[in-house]
Amino acid sequence: MSDEYKKRLEKMLSGKKLILASNRGPYTFQYAKNGDLVEQRGGGGLVSAFLSLAGHIDLTWFSVAKTEADKAIGQEGVEVGSRKRSLVKFVEVDSGIYHDYYNKMCNEVLWFIHHGLCDAAYQPVFSREINSAWNSYKQVNARFADSLSEQMALGEGDNLILFQDYHLYLAARNLQKTQKTWTVHFTHIPWPSPEIISIMPRHILTDILKGLLSHDLVGFHCQEYVVNFLRACEDILDITVDMDHQVVSFEGRWVPVGAFPISIDSNALVDESLCAEVKQNEIIDVDKRRFIFRADRVDPSKNIIRGFLAFERLLENSPEFLGKVDFLAYLYESRTDLKYYQDYVRTIKKTVDRINNRFGDNSWQPIRLRLADNYFQTLAAYKKFDVLLVNSIADGMNLVVKEGSLLNDNDGVVVLSARTGAHNELSRFCLTINPFDINETADSLSKALLMPKKERSQRSIFLKDIVKKNNSAKWLFYQLNMLEQKNTDFRCVQE
Repeated sequence: MSDEYKKRLEKMLSGKKLILASNRGPYTFQYAKNGDLVEQRGGGGLVSAFLSLAGHIDLTWFSVAKTEADKAIGQEGVEVGSRKRSLVKFVEVDSGIYHDYYNKMCNEVLWFIHHGLCDAAYQPVFSREINSAWNSYKQVNARFADSLSEQMALGEGDNLILFQDYHLYLAARNLQKTQKTWTVHFTHIPWPSPEIISIMPRHILTDILKGLLSHDLVGFHCQEYVVNFLRACEDILDITVDMDHQVVSFEGRWVPVGAFPISIDSNALVDESLCAEVKQNEIIDVDKRRFIFRADRVDPSKNIIRGFLAFERLLENSPEFLGKVDFLAYLYESRTDLKYYQDYVRTIKKTVDRINNRFGDNSWQPIRLRLADNYFQTLAAYKKFDVLLVNSIADGMNLVVKEGSLLNDNDGVVVLSARTGAHNELSRFCLTINPFDINETADSLSKALLMPKKERSQRSIFLKDIVKKNNSAKWLFYQLNMLEQKNTDFRCVQE
């Protein structure tokens, strides 16, 4: 199925230039001592999805320059991918402007509001400092628009530009588009209800909505986010919204809004899981203990602490699991410049130490915490977990549950938060939890560990089947297909 959609994409993109724009790109570069460029692959589902497609289609990817080597590469670009026919290019941004744009506006404001994590009694406070950060956000988006406009001026032909995520809400507003340029914006995080999103000052939210509506297509992972976005357009901009056709009337045209759940390239991931680095990390537990697994970036939205508290409750309620079940947590730190994240890491460590001291002894520690970004270790653990815990407070999609379900060869059971985008696709074959309820989570962990082998196996088979069918090539194909059908499908709305 994945190969079928890749072939359809090749045909659809024939004669067109596919351009991506995102804050973080697929690679950053450093100079070796001999002067050679050394590439380091970026993490995340977006990178995995598009790099797998780069083996079949040509693309040019713009992101922010992070190193001196990135800056030197700049707009000239460097060839990447198995065929060396795709390009990575970089947008250079002043470090002070980038700090305010990324740390203050994107991470301290937009991320928290989108994920419903604001503490309304205290945060956010929209002060002069935030207004300054918003100006930096606008400057970075303008820099992307300038760089992309230069790219389009390099040659003739159709340009298809895919803007990714909340870092680039405004870029298309400044883009010098031609009649042969089409743009799509895809938001990878939740779009909350108008009641939550309107926490932002009206002028900021108005700019964001207008920026998104400057595209030819606006995409989200779930239908819930689509409806929330349409309601925000109606409430904040006071413009015509056709909820049935999911289009918005903006500046004399109809803008379609759609749900396109992202997934993974299952064939590529399986191939990666068979490499030597993964085999070196595969778990061999001589004591034959079972284990609960989680793999997450350290972020409050991932609800890591409540996951540990639920495991503690499991051990309280079911002492028969003492010494027989481990909780293996592979976490990697991010946004370490922000105090909120620094405090969150400290609280995680204290929680783990307290639970281990309470229940553990010299021969057994209930929680095994690893704070390191080791992709191969994670792939190895996916294969052998008995239970995968994904208890996010809010996730646009969450690809961990898809990766883990695909690679597991132990009939592992998934305990999944109802507040993830993945829940819409996979809930029938997972154990659904309210992420705030540690009692329910503990009960679900127990149920998963005690589930009969036949039921575990059936759930695992169905999960694998869904993940294989809904792949990353299909995700991109349906976006581009909607663009192609746009003029025909929405003519009736205009009439």
